Amino acid sequence: RRSIELNNKRVEAHFNLGITLADCKQPDAAIVSLETALTLDPQFAEAHAAIGIIKGASNQLELANDKLTEAIKIKPDDCSFYLNRGNILADLRRFDESLADYDKAIELKSDYYYAFSNKGHVLLTYLFNAEAALIYFDIALALKPDFVSALINRAEACNRLWKLEEALECFLKALEIDPSAPFIIGKCLHYKMKICQWDNLNEGFSIYES
Repeated sequence: RRSIELNNKRVEAHFNLGITLADCKQPDAAIVSLETALTLDPQFAEAHAAIGIIKGASNQLELANDKLTEAIKIKPDDCSFYLNRGNILADLRRFDESLADYDKAIELKSDYYYAFSNKGHVLLTYLFNAEAALIYFDIALALKPDFVSALINRAEACNRLWKLEEALECFLKALEIDPSAPFIIGKCLHYKMKICQWDNLNEGFSIYES
């Protein structure tokens, strides 16, 4: 029993070191520590998943998918594994599988706003379905109103649907949350100008029609 306790502590220590190294932008060293943890405990699902995420960040997408799939086999009730594999599958252009993983993540955690937002992102960016994407961004924002990336993505969906006032409203809300972000400030100005130009264009058409 003492031996098992010591081994568990060693596994956890290597895992924690790997996560710390990954956070410090040292992916190769992080993977060494995580693989050491897996040598001690091959069924450590979180270590498989962490390696998958690191591999994905370095664009080794097939390897990332394999590691996250291994994590899911070991621990099929962890919603974050499906979320992260969904992200990788989207990068691999396997969109049906990606959306299915987000759905599974939501099934496991009904208030998982990241999964709703990421599903919306795939629908918007890759499948060009702004109307469907808008539904998922709205759910994400209902769950987390200060979710800036969902506000930005919702604005883009509104833009594609020519709902310019709604797009501007999204960026104004984002600006309240992050008032010093140059990108958000620029987008607020962009949409104000775009709305003015559109109003002027409509006014011109009205004069012409009369």
